[in-house]
This record gives sequence, C-alpha cells and structure tokens, in this order.
Amino acid sequence: MINNPYTPQGTFTLYCGPMFSGKSQYLIIEAQKLKLIKNYNFLFVKPVIDQGVSTKIRTRTGLTEECKLIKNSSEILRIMEEEKIIPNAVLIDEISFFDRGIVDVVQHLLKKKSKVYASGLDLDFRGEPFETMQYLLSIADHVNKLGAVCMYKDCYGHATRTQRLINGEPAHYDSKTVIIADENAKKELVSYEPRCRNHHEVPGKPEKSLSDIISAEK
Repeated sequence: MINNPYTPQGTFTLYCGPMFSGKSQYLIIEAQKLKLIKNYNFLFVKPVIDQGVSTKIRTRTGLTEECKLIKNSSEILRIMEEEKIIPNAVLIDEISFFDRGIVDVVQHLLKKKSKVYASGLDLDFRGEPFETMQYLLSIADHVNKLGAVCMYKDCYGHATRTQRLINGEPAHYDSKTVIIADENAKKELVSYEPRCRNHHEVPGKPEKSLSDIISAEK
C-alpha cells in the first residue's frame, strides 16, 4: 500500500522474510506504482554482492525493474549529491547485505521527507538476525513479514527460514554468513531453499539447555 505521495513526511516500509518469499516482487510493484505519479522521482538501488549481478531486479514471476548497483550505503547519498536531487522515494533491495551505515542513511532520508521502501532477509542461514536488520526492523513504520513454502521433502509448510545447502547437505554453523548461490572458490555447490522452523537444519549450532536459560534469568 502506498501512502499519499504528496504528504510531506518520510515513512519507512520494510519487506522481510526468507529467500523465495516474494520480497523483491513487492518492492518492484511499489516502483511500478510510483511511476504512475506525475513529477515523482525515486531512486532504486541494490548492493553489489557478486561480480555477475545485473542492473535489473528480476523475480521468479517475471517482474523486472532497473536499479543502480552500489558498493556501500553511503553511495546512496553520493548519488543524491551528484544528481542534485532529494528523491520523493528511495527503494532498496537486499538491504540486509548493506553495511551498518545503511541505518544512518535511512534515518537521513526520512529526515529529508523521502519515503523509503526496502526488502531483505531478516534471518541469516543460521536462523539468526542479520545485525543491520535488527535496527531496521526497530525503526520501520511498516513491517511486512513474508513467508515462503517449505521445500523439505513433502512438507510444504510455512517457511520462515533460509536453508543453506553445500553439496546438498545443510551448511555448518561456522560457515560464512554470506555466500553466493553458485560454485565458490572451493568448488562446493552452494544452494538455498526455504524451510519451516521444524525442518531448518544448522549442524553445530549451539543450543542453550533449560538450566542455562533459567540461570540467565536469575
């Protein structure tokens, strides 16, 4: 849903959830709506996380949208300075992969009365919050937490986690936080799929016992 675009107030809308939950699709739909507004300018960006990334955001349903590729969060402000604009809206795809500075950038945009729409993973492959997303979820005006379909065998339940597989097996807890779904330097085939809480597997993940939890509360 788009608020009145001419209301002089910045608002922050965040779409989050596991891979394959449609986060980017919602962001593209927002962009297509904004294009219908006369004299309305917006900036659409995504981070460069691998060398083969395209300037087009493409969803599995066929929606596409052009975007600017940037290496770090401060480039958003640099683009605004170079083009001498304060966008009516800034759309940020894969915001969870940005550095910690993205929180300050979003706050700055809101002070400038720009609307911010963003999408990103709330949890990493371990099922733990991305550090940046913890802050972004706290300051967002509107949070849309999306789910996917669990692809574990014949489950098809509500998936809220992203399962990393290396050569078809669940990735160990000590694996790198961000690995592109492709063959990495060690020639290990890395892939991802959505999983429900019950079927999300992370070998080596430390688990607190009941006594540890009780002791921590004292």
